[in-house]
Amino acid sequence: MTAGLPDPAGFPDCPACAYRITGTARLCSDCAGRTLQPVAEPHCPVCSQALAPGRACSNQVCALPEDERGFSRVDAVAMYSGALRDKIHKLKYDGRTGWAMIFGRLLVGWMESHPEAMHGVGYVVGNPTHCGRQPIQHIEAIMDAAYTEDVTRAIPLSLSGGHRLVKHAETVRSTAPLPRSARPPQPMSPP
Repeated sequence: MTAGLPDPAGFPDCPACAYRITGTARLCSDCAGRTLQPVAEPHCPVCSQALAPGRACSNQVCALPEDERGFSRVDAVAMYSGALRDKIHKLKYDGRTGWAMIFGRLLVGWMESHPEAMHGVGYVVGNPTHCGRQPIQHIEAIMDAAYTEDVTRAIPLSLSGGHRLVKHAETVRSTAPLPRSARPPQPMSPP
């Protein structure tokens, strides 16, 4: 991966990695891909949730025509489980903002590594967090970091701080989350 140089630390040891500041999005994405749980097969082509073989997606939004649901699809980078879930919680609930940079880099690296998934994509939008969310609007922080990491501007992202979607009110699910121990593994989608 890095001939003659130190090996990357591996996810979730990113804060101790020799490439934490200077690593490319592709290097970090490839490194994290060695340890993150891959998206389940089969999975829904619209929302990336795991499917039982031969069964349709249980998400009612996925059955709507694209013009009614308002988006083409959600691509998952990895399953929302294990160390990934733990580090997302560090950002989302504990305000550990350094993870936003790492997740932004992973998103850009995933998009660079999957040009076939990006073909025809007009805009990449994160599912917004409530504008009053504390300690941090984690999705917006990740999307801002992704914009910073996309040094070639090859990915159609909003300018840092210029998000296309803004959530002005909390949703029921946002205000009443399940206890962490009761949450099933879910795909992590590029915000």
